[in-house]
Amino acid sequence: MTPPLPASPSALLDRVLASLAPGDADAAAADILAVATPRFAQRVGSARDLARHLANASNAPLLGHVAVRRGPVERIEGAARQRIDVETADGDAAAFVVAFTRDGDGWRLSGLVREAVALQ
Repeated sequence: MTPPLPASPSALLDRVLASLAPGDADAAAADILAVATPRFAQRVGSARDLARHLANASNAPLLGHVAVRRGPVERIEGAARQRIDVETADGDAAAFVVAFTRDGDGWRLSGLVREAVALQ
């Protein structure tokens, strides 16, 4: 039996962050795909592809993060988004925008992108 989808964007983000915190890209990818929209899953490809994407230099701060600051959840009809700031054990920080889509009584992950870095 498939577990129910998280009832709110915040609960979904809790689940996604919990899967990323241990730093295991393969396990995190499988967990994330289980709650992703079909379109997101199609864009990222297989769990192996997503694991490589999570481990690349741009997204690596998500894996094994030690702290997260969350912005407010912005709801737009059947969708929502939230900005998060993650910090690594090395003190590096990165900002991401997480997108959510309502699916029946629950929520699915529909996007996860790093905010652009200002170049000097």
